[in-house]
Amino acid sequence: MLKKGLVLTNAISASEHDEKLFNEALDYLMQFDLSVIEFYTDEERARRFGDAVRDRGFEPIFLSGMDQKRNSKCRLCSEEEEQRRYSVDFMKRSIEKAIKSGAKRTLIQGGAYPADPKKEVLAMAALEKSLRELSDFSGKDIILLLEPCDRSVDMCQLIGPSMQAYSLFKKLSLPNVRLTMDVAHVTELFEEVGAALALCKPFCNHVHLANCVLDTTSELFGDKHPFFGAEKSCYSVAQSKDLYEEIKAIYGDNDVTVSMEMIGHDPEYMAYMQKLVDHVSWFFLKKEKA
Repeated sequence: MLKKGLVLTNAISASEHDEKLFNEALDYLMQFDLSVIEFYTDEERARRFGDAVRDRGFEPIFLSGMDQKRNSKCRLCSEEEEQRRYSVDFMKRSIEKAIKSGAKRTLIQGGAYPADPKKEVLAMAALEKSLRELSDFSGKDIILLLEPCDRSVDMCQLIGPSMQAYSLFKKLSLPNVRLTMDVAHVTELFEEVGAALALCKPFCNHVHLANCVLDTTSELFGDKHPFFGAEKSCYSVAQSKDLYEEIKAIYGDNDVTVSMEMIGHDPEYMAYMQKLVDHVSWFFLKKEKA
């Protein structure tokens, strides 16, 4: 079964701390046939935010990767054992926060590609070790979603190319560690989206539908997830729908969550949310009246 979602914290950044705005956004989104809300917040608000999501009938996915992005020392693939252990301990605290929110899935990242390419094999071994430790820690409480990112455009992460992600997960064989595939990240890896998703399907039931710009002359260059059809971007609105239909075809009757992801910068937050919904109205369909 296919579920649709929205990465809310990226769409409205202030909703991370503004509880009133967070609830206002959730109330607005209730009119659409969405099943999943992805969000991030601090420890103090985690339980309340998670409750707010579930009380409105949505499934929460927590974004532990936000903690990683804000801590340059956190690198699960570090070849230095001391830093690797620090990173695992740091992520355990973030996972505990995700569990506190009531989420059954939380998104994580593997860490930056090593400065010395010769250390790639060591970094991969370190990441495997870290994921096994976090898997043991998480148990049956929550599923960890590792999100591959680009290698050379913006995020410059170890994971990484789809074949590498597939090989790692085939080796791991951990039921509570899965993949989140991001359309923009696959594009930034200069891979074909359909082929990458089909390859990683055995380990992935969560996809971010996002756009990117690969033209270095654009201020939107990199992993900024602009509107579909933005100047010099890779995908138009029509192509975003085509990608969605391709994902549906790849997954068939299998479970998959497809979440729309756009990064908002408009201080008129709810006006931006309305603009986002109108922009990809094919995705935000009104619920059928009972």
